[in-house]
Amino acid sequence: MNQNVYCKRCRKTIETRADLVTVWKVLSPVSYHKACYEVEVKSTRGMLLGTPINSVTTTVSSVMLLLFCVYLFLRTHSWFFILLATLAILMRAISWLRIERKLS
Repeated sequence: MNQNVYCKRCRKTIETRADLVTVWKVLSPVSYHKACYEVEVKSTRGMLLGTPINSVTTTVSSVMLLLFCVYLFLRTHSWFFILLATLAILMRAISWLRIERKLS
């Protein structure tokens, strides 16, 4: 499926998933090279960047949040917790659909 994915900072093509870092910026996933992301984080704009979406840590955290929210829903019967869990999983899914699946 190899479509082009471009780095937000240097505008060059990102070739592999290993070199891809995606973050949420203004309600949309944005792609960076790993090196470009590190430079952005060290700059003053880095405070506006979040943690990478496509990391193992974020994926594990999303699953843990999902389980915790289901537990809270079962205890309180408040749909707020299901909404919260859905948003976390939805953010990860949008990142994969819009950016990550284009790379081999």
